[in-house]
Amino acid sequence: MSTQVLIRVAESGADAPCVQRLTDAFVDALRAEGVAGVETVRRGDTAVGARGVDWESLGLVLATIQGSAEAILRLVTITRAWLSRDSGPRSVELSVGEATLRLSDASGDQQERLVEEFIRAVARDGREPRQPAPKQTNGAIGSA
Repeated sequence: MSTQVLIRVAESGADAPCVQRLTDAFVDALRAEGVAGVETVRRGDTAVGARGVDWESLGLVLATIQGSAEAILRLVTITRAWLSRDSGPRSVELSVGEATLRLSDASGDQQERLVEEFIRAVARDGREPRQPAPKQTNGAIGSA
């Protein structure tokens, strides 16, 4: 079963070109980690090459992953690593159905709690097998 994860990349105070560069860098990072089904999203009617900004889809990425809780956790782990590379006021939102996880510069403990709640919510929603989320220890993912 495949799962679609809608992702929004943002940086506080950034203009459209900056957000687009961040989004492209994020997509490149996902692909470098082997996430194959990744593409930027265009929602508006802005024509290719037009000078206007498609604000509705700015920073949007769609990732299609093979649907296990482990695959979603891997995507979250890659995202957290990407966010930690720079100290800018960046955030990434991942949404599966009604469940949304916003990752930013929150402490590791805070983010870990949010990640666990997100994985549980996605599992309850029937999009993922009901598995307990692996615990993160010293930056590595493993079983509790």
